[in-house]
Amino acid sequence: MPEPNTIKLFLTHLKAFSELPAKALAVLAEQITEVRHPAGKMLAIQGKTVIEQLLIIREGVLELYFTEEDKKTSKGILTHGGIFGGISILVNNGVAVRNVQVREALTAYALPGELFIDLCKRHEAFHTFFVDAFHASMRDPEYAAFFQQGRIIGFLSGTLPFSFLPEADLKAVAEQLETETHPKGTLLFVQGKTNVNRLYIINSGEAERFYDEGGEKLLRGTLGPGDTYGGISMLFNDGVSVRTVQINADTRFYTLAGTHFLRLCHDHASFSEYFTDTFGKRMIDRSYAAIIKQEGDQAATPLGFFNLRVKDIHHQNILSCLAGTSIQAAAEAMSRHNCSSVFIKTTEDVYTGVVTDTDLRQKVVARGVDIQKPVAEIMSSPLRGSRHCT
Repeated sequence: MPEPNTIKLFLTHLKAFSELPAKALAVLAEQITEVRHPAGKMLAIQGKTVIEQLLIIREGVLELYFTEEDKKTSKGILTHGGIFGGISILVNNGVAVRNVQVREALTAYALPGELFIDLCKRHEAFHTFFVDAFHASMRDPEYAAFFQQGRIIGFLSGTLPFSFLPEADLKAVAEQLETETHPKGTLLFVQGKTNVNRLYIINSGEAERFYDEGGEKLLRGTLGPGDTYGGISMLFNDGVSVRTVQINADTRFYTLAGTHFLRLCHDHASFSEYFTDTFGKRMIDRSYAAIIKQEGDQAATPLGFFNLRVKDIHHQNILSCLAGTSIQAAAEAMSRHNCSSVFIKTTEDVYTGVVTDTDLRQKVVARGVDIQKPVAEIMSSPLRGSRHCT
């Protein structure tokens, strides 16, 4: 490990550090460590690797690039005196903007991310150096496009229910999103009146959703970054807003067309179940259920379905199989009859449990259970019945 004075002398010849006070450089040199990496090593994957330190190259070569369909693009090279990590830490929430690979054996000085941030806060010229470098990169249309897409994918990957989607689908969604901004005070949706044909995902800002009952706000809830609105309205209320939404602070939304949203629900059960489960939990709330009942005309609107009596919608003929039937055979019967569940019974025709599509996904596929085992091993039991529902 070089002496602090050697590190300090090295830093004084770099533009980013040259304007720092001598005392600050001396303290910095005490905090810096030396790291070495062999040629060929991947130091970062775009949009995935968390960058926790600034690397200042003393010897060696780093290659930076984006990948698209396994091809390298927007390539860059860092050599002696080059700095990696500043832009990722400052403007990309500490996540790598590009892939970074060691092309020639690397020896570098490593500055902890928290110290880098502290320097940026205390020394404007130091901070400006990295901001200017970022703006220069963003003047390249290709770099800018990849950067924006990467930020959106990073945001979605940490946002339910998009975090359930495979990487390829996340990328496709990122390409389909549009951006809307609305100032504080905007009445975005009005319950029972405004059509909702897009899923709204808050990127920044704040909104409030509520049910307006004669000027009184009921079922109030705050929506912040990562929260969505519109899914339940599109799935269960024929695309009409269930509640009123008002913007509390200037808000930036990503929006996804309703057709794309419904396709995701169709193609990805876990994505769809996020919204159906949310709606089911809200219906447990008596106030919410009462309002849904008030809003839904049983003959005309989808929400009215949830106020029908069980006897009006039950089926006389149900799919069933014996407890000893294999999981594979039960699943094939469900597929053949286009049923989402199969009831399990004994040889005496006593029903003891039920297996659903969800059971097959979560108990069989996800855990790798042998599909030749008896279906009774994965059934939900006991069954609950209802004699009269009025």
